[in-house]
Amino acid sequence: MDELRRAHKALPKQSTAKLRLETHHRQILDYIDEHGSIAQREYGNISSRSLAARKLDFDKLVKLDLIEARGTGRGTYYVRVS
Repeated sequence: MDELRRAHKALPKQSTAKLRLETHHRQILDYIDEHGSIAQREYGNISSRSLAARKLDFDKLVKLDLIEARGTGRGTYYVRVS
């Protein structure tokens, strides 16, 4: 177990997953680049993905440090990380 933890720490923090974004992830990033930000509601208007899938999409992009959430609750919107 200790060897596994040591190996995990030695791995780079960002993987190649950043380069392997799905079309819907790129759709979010393109929308932000064009309009400056995107909210859950706006993403629902441009995508046919379910609410649960949209939340996962935002979570993945946040985890990859490509976007960040601002605001709270219904006022939450996402912008590109500077």
